Amino acid sequence: MGTVWKATVLCLWLACVLSKSSAEGRGYKYLAYHEIQESLQKAAKLYPRLAKLESAQEVFDLPSVGNCTNDQGLQEDCRIWILEITNWDTRFEDRGRPHMLVSGEVHGDEVVGPQVAVEFINLLLSNYGKDEKITRLIDTRVITIVPTANAYGYETQTRGELHSDRAEVLDPNRDFAFDQDPDMCMRTVAGRTINELFLTHFYRILITFHGGTNVIGYEWGDTAHCRSRVCTKAPDNLAMVKLSNRMREYAGKAGGYESEYKVGDMGSTVYPVRGGMEDWGYGASWNDRIKCNPRTLGGYDQERTDYRDGSHRCLSFLVETGREKRPDEQKLGTDEEPLVTGGKGDGHVPRNLRLLMAAADALEPYVALKNVTVDANNLSCTWYVGGAFVVPKTRIEVAYPGEMYRLTSHMAAGNGSFPFAGKMSMFSKSIKVRTRGSVYLRAVTFDTDSDLARNMGSGEPQSHFVQSRSDPDWFYETNFSRVQGSTVFQSKTLHVSLETGEKLDDDVTGIDWDKLPIEDGDSLDEPEDDDHHDGLEDGDKNLLPEPVLLSMVHHQVRSRRYSSLQDNEYYDGDSEDLEDDEMPLQRYP
Repeated sequence: MGTVWKATVLCLWLACVLSKSSAEGRGYKYLAYHEIQESLQKAAKLYPRLAKLESAQEVFDLPSVGNCTNDQGLQEDCRIWILEITNWDTRFEDRGRPHMLVSGEVHGDEVVGPQVAVEFINLLLSNYGKDEKITRLIDTRVITIVPTANAYGYETQTRGELHSDRAEVLDPNRDFAFDQDPDMCMRTVAGRTINELFLTHFYRILITFHGGTNVIGYEWGDTAHCRSRVCTKAPDNLAMVKLSNRMREYAGKAGGYESEYKVGDMGSTVYPVRGGMEDWGYGASWNDRIKCNPRTLGGYDQERTDYRDGSHRCLSFLVETGREKRPDEQKLGTDEEPLVTGGKGDGHVPRNLRLLMAAADALEPYVALKNVTVDANNLSCTWYVGGAFVVPKTRIEVAYPGEMYRLTSHMAAGNGSFPFAGKMSMFSKSIKVRTRGSVYLRAVTFDTDSDLARNMGSGEPQSHFVQSRSDPDWFYETNFSRVQGSTVFQSKTLHVSLETGEKLDDDVTGIDWDKLPIEDGDSLDEPEDDDHHDGLEDGDKNLLPEPVLLSMVHHQVRSRRYSSLQDNEYYDGDSEDLEDDEMPLQRYP
């Protein structure tokens, strides 16, 4: 009996431990190079409709630097892995999706960022179709993630990139074509990888992780714009400040292991540098044009740094994740409540997952209908505007099937919403309608974040982030990518029964609202003072169901083609004309 009793006690103790471990969530841990590689390959295999994986060596024909240990303990060429997340089944129908780039590290000994990058991938993909907010992000954005741009540095825990033919270790974050000598830039494969990505995307936001202090830094941070750590304001300063503050507030204090991020320009919060990625990503195509002529790694074509005007207009943020470059593993946190500021299991990884969510959400304004009710001849609607800071004018519009006019409500005004943080500014309006039949319905916002276009820095704003939401004439295009400015953003169009209030269709296409004259309602006048209500929760009655996911057909994409098209050149065919094995990824416009 003694043996049986001991075994029973042991089983009960083990069950308690396992239960406690499960309740506390999975602890984040530091991943080796081969574990990151395996995680990325698994993600691409499990979610082929949402994630595509390539290496810089394969897709851009770049050389490898150093050897890394694989899962068999054998040495192989270090590869720089690039994973791109979007809804690939609808990607080629929507060339205007905004792009964001996440760099886990370029300094190999600053290791929080790569763990954040991998967990960001896992969080996005595992919640697609389950979480409405994340599903919307993937359906409407293109997110490029490079966990270890300096793969060999990460493998060896070395700051820079060490080449076998050179005694010196090269710093990838002094290697970019901005405020740098032509023979001192694009010397590293890390720098060339990021360069190739910028040649083939119109990025609106770049997040690049580092370590050693506790800062979110933005432009400027180069020696040309900064003197004695006092820097000229960048033209897009207001947007940089607003987005930095949103990221800082949502990110929080890493479970108490750090204070909130300090926010400011890089020159004053860290120190000015030459050849930094962030200044380059923001201004290399319009502020400081340099054609690099490196001699390392067999050289690099100078034309690869002869940038078209629209290539480098990206709000670029340096995120120094904390004072410790490699904090104790327990400080990384757990996956219990990663999107709750100060939630259970908070730490370095959850706080930076929240930071990335804030950036991805803000890439472009969007409008979401929430509640729709019909009472007699009164149609009431609540909605919000996300991805924005200030909403000067917004309203609902309706149209009757088969009739060539539309009705509008009065304008409302308020703040932009940030659903991930639960910060909601809900708008509510009613409009008189018929008592029979059905109606098409949408919500629209006008001049959203128009204040960002004000001249708050040294000159007019230059970024895609600002101009894409403030200047209708802002336009850049390549084969499969486009930036088109607009001052108007709208929700999906619903089809609603006026007799039952039932939603007949939650995504009606084919209606050209702009061609429907306004029969009754507001023109673009000033909104009424009491036109919105804050604080409505997601649990309100009559919530619209989540959108039905489209059936998806996966195209196996292994094309290595890319081009250096000039501004406004484009592929004059249709993606349907290409065979599956010729279908280019977004990276190769």
